[in-house]
Parts: sequence; structure tokens; C-alpha cells
Amino acid sequence: MRSERLTPTRILQQGPMISGLSKLFVDWVGLLLLQRVNSEFYRTIMRSNEQLRCAVATMNKQNPIGQAAGWIIGFTAVLSLILSWSVMQQGLVMLYDENHMMEHLQLALILVAGVIFWRSNWCEMDEVSPQTRRQLRWLALTASALMFSFFVREMSVKQSGIEWLVYWVDGSGFKILMALIWLPLLVILSRNFSSYWMLLRQSFFSPFFLMAMAALALLIVGAVFDKEIFKPEFFRFYEEVAELNAYAWLLASALAFERDMALTRRDTERVQRLAPA
Repeated sequence: MRSERLTPTRILQQGPMISGLSKLFVDWVGLLLLQRVNSEFYRTIMRSNEQLRCAVATMNKQNPIGQAAGWIIGFTAVLSLILSWSVMQQGLVMLYDENHMMEHLQLALILVAGVIFWRSNWCEMDEVSPQTRRQLRWLALTASALMFSFFVREMSVKQSGIEWLVYWVDGSGFKILMALIWLPLLVILSRNFSSYWMLLRQSFFSPFFLMAMAALALLIVGAVFDKEIFKPEFFRFYEEVAELNAYAWLLASALAFERDMALTRRDTERVQRLAPA
């Protein structure tokens, strides 16, 4: 039997069959490569996920302060969304009235933050030198005084009928009380201002300082609505919700104060000891 020669004309005639076989071969090779790539990608994702899980577990074990601060901030943010829905959609405007839920929550956050700062004032802080320890205690005492000022400012006792309490909290006695607290503190701090400023400057990128700055930003937002610089609908609610979140951030910063300030200063003192004279 005579074999047929494979001429160009015959190749063209068999073109569709060859093209189909080529496509099938390319698809098969592509499927193998895709399976290989997907397998490697899956293993990479699983390794990364495992590393992330271990890192988060280690962080939670080694940083309970950060975990607690995150819970406080997150809970307050979720609560703010619920309050926003209750006020704007359900009309429960009494939630942000004087001596109601939102103000009571603010007072609770301020009180706990003040207690934590006050406790830091009495901690030993063995990680740092005695001089730094004294400076950190004065900073903690100043923060406690600030929390007390916020607490008295947020209180509303006009309806209590107790004249002396109304005088010191809502009357002209408030300014006298603030002067009695802050003038001695400011005099003491001004004597060693450069040392206290150095402590704060070294902690600029610590969680404590960043959370305190977030609280300050929210307090400024609240002040804008409080002074009626900007008056949208529900502007009083915006003021209260901004302050509520600000005090949550302040509580979180109070939790991190002792650890961050002591560790930052300890590392600085270690570098200074190792530096050549």
C-alpha cells in the first residue's frame, strides 16, 4: 500500500483536526500549571494564615493592655453606632440629654481613666531611674487632675438642689476649684519643663501618645459642636458621641501610660549608658 505524502495542501486540509489537538494539549498543560500554581498559592496562604494566627495569639498573651484597649475602643465605637440609630431613626433624643445615658457613660469612662492614672502615680516603676520615676509620677498625677477636671466639667448638678455642690460644679466655684488644682501643678511642672517635655517627646510614637492624640482630636470635634460653630441636625448628639469616644480613647491611653512611658524611658537610658563619653 502506497503511503500518502504529507504535502502542504494536505496539512491545510487536516488543519482543523491539528488545531483541535493543539488546543487540547495547550489546555492540558495550562491545567497542570494552574493546578501547580494554585497548590503553591494555597500552601503559601495557609502558611501565612498560620503565622498570622500565631502572631496574634502571641500578641494577645504578651500584650493584654493592648487587647483591653482595643476592646474598649471597639465596644465604644459599636455602641456609638447603636446610639446613632436609636437617636436618628427611632427618635430617642433623651439618650443625649443632661443626666442621661450618654453623659453617665462619659462619667464612668473618665472615672476609670482617672483611677488608673492615679494608680500609676503610686507604682514603683523599677525599670527606670529614681529621677525618671519621680517625673513619671508627676505626669501621672497631672493626668489624674485632668481626668478630675473632665469629670467635674461633665457633671450636671443644677437639679440636685444642693447649693454648695451647684456652686462648686456648675457655678463660679468651678473656676476657683480648677485654679486650686492646676496652679500648684503647673508651677511644679514649669520648674523642670525641659525634662517633662523630653519624656513626652520620646513617647511621640508610643500607643499611649497616639491614643491620647486621638482623644484630643475627638474632643476638638466635640468642642466645635458645643460652641455651635457648626450646627447640623442632631449637632448636640454629635457633640456627646464625639466626647464619649474621646473618653474611651483616654481610658485606653491610661491603660498604656505606665508601660509605654517606662519602657520608652528605659530604652533611652540604656542607649545613653552605652553611648561613648
